[in-house]
Amino acid sequence: MDRGKLLKPELEKAIVESAISLIVFSESYASSDWCLDEVLMSIKEYETSSSKHEVVPVFYKVDPSDVRNQRGSFKKAFDAYDDEINAETNLEKKKELLEKVGAWKDSLRKAATLTGMVLTDEYEAEFIIDIVRVIRKKLDYKALYIEEKLVGMKDDVNKIESWLLDPSPNTVC
Repeated sequence: MDRGKLLKPELEKAIVESAISLIVFSESYASSDWCLDEVLMSIKEYETSSSKHEVVPVFYKVDPSDVRNQRGSFKKAFDAYDDEINAETNLEKKKELLEKVGAWKDSLRKAATLTGMVLTDEYEAEFIIDIVRVIRKKLDYKALYIEEKLVGMKDDVNKIESWLLDPSPNTVC
């Protein structure tokens, strides 16, 4: 996303132009309205008939059924949104909030019913490698195949491939 631009339109543009949304659900995910807006945008793009956008949910130390049914930390976050709705005195804003929260819940339900990846007892590094494998497969990794006849490109491709395979936490996406 371009620096110095409004975040929400840039985020929406990035989602629309992306082939895949990788949504990482964590314990605190639902407490962020930005995260909830992101999952909502991703699911809307996924459901667009002309789109080839895919959504890959990743459940990081959270049960997919808690996301789907808004239990546990997800229920706690939505209880706080319900309190906010109940405290709102402006009927128009109250209606707006009610619709937004309903859309968030619906998008979480839809995302959590998609085939995803669940971090269980394995090491996080191995889990990340599994995620990279799934994404590479979905993106048709052959797109980076370089014909032997292309002179001077092999080194650049090797650099890109090494970045894709680098499991270090300092790698910026």
